Amino acid sequence: MLEVARDRRVIVSGLLVAVIVAFDDTFVGFAVAFLITDHELAPSLSVLAVGAGLTGGVAAAAWASRTNRRQVSLRTCALTLAAGVAVLLAIPHVAAAIAGMAAVGAAANLGWIILQARYMTLRPGQVGTTSSIAEAVSQVGVLTPLVIGYLADRESLTVAMLLYLALAAVFVFATRRDISL
Repeated sequence: MLEVARDRRVIVSGLLVAVIVAFDDTFVGFAVAFLITDHELAPSLSVLAVGAGLTGGVAAAAWASRTNRRQVSLRTCALTLAAGVAVLLAIPHVAAAIAGMAAVGAAANLGWIILQARYMTLRPGQVGTTSSIAEAVSQVGVLTPLVIGYLADRESLTVAMLLYLALAAVFVFATRRDISL
């Protein structure tokens, strides 16, 4: 177990998982609140955007399962994630909210699948230990909603959502060496 825990690739994989899972449930909640309060979208339209995000995630996974020879890259997911968050933040329109959330949903879902496939194949014969260590490292991500919630209360939802954009930028930077599925 210590040998796996000292493997930099496993640690980095766990940290990347911590970043990508930040765009799961809590992101959706903050995004809805942001769309309603800062972009002044009706709650029903904000929920429609969330539905687009869920649909994007399912559609992306279905598409990836049918691609030939593993053509989906983590870099593409990172860039799509950052673009989706940027569109969501910058353009106060329902169409932008739908497109942004769909992009985030697709990128987060595929990114998580790619990362999981990556770390589970890093150390043949040690899948269980590798997965356990990577997932344990990823638990640092539990702090993300706390920090974002604090910023939302202390500053504004816009500032909190900008932290999500910063996380997406970190993900883009961290994936400059591409990992494909």
